[in-house]
Amino acid sequence: MSNTRIRAAFAAALAALAATLLAASPAAAEKIEFSCRRLYIRNPADILFQVDMASATVAVVSGDVQYRSTSPATITDSAIDWTDGHGADAQSHHLDRLSGHMTLLVPQPSGLTTVEFECHRTSGF
Repeated sequence: MSNTRIRAAFAAALAALAATLLAASPAAAEKIEFSCRRLYIRNPADILFQVDMASATVAVVSGDVQYRSTSPATITDSAIDWTDGHGADAQSHHLDRLSGHMTLLVPQPSGLTTVEFECHRTSGF
């Protein structure tokens, strides 16, 4: 084969691959799931979360049914922030998407308590 034909074949293959990846990427990015484990306690349980990128919500999808919820979220390339609950009992979450570190601010009578988690993605890359 001549260099021109090899280049044309390579360009066609590369274009086909790019089209396939672009077509597949929106579906893969619509939902992200991640698992978080509380730090600094013995035998922590994993908590599973699902982020719906299209509707900008975070849902707790594991644990006891009474604790499952879906909340509106602010989603950026570097963080996901959301609040569970309303008023004085609202708990604020901040997930650093780069490090996987999540902080949860829990209201207490004496003020806010910070609870820390280590998280990793389980799907939706």
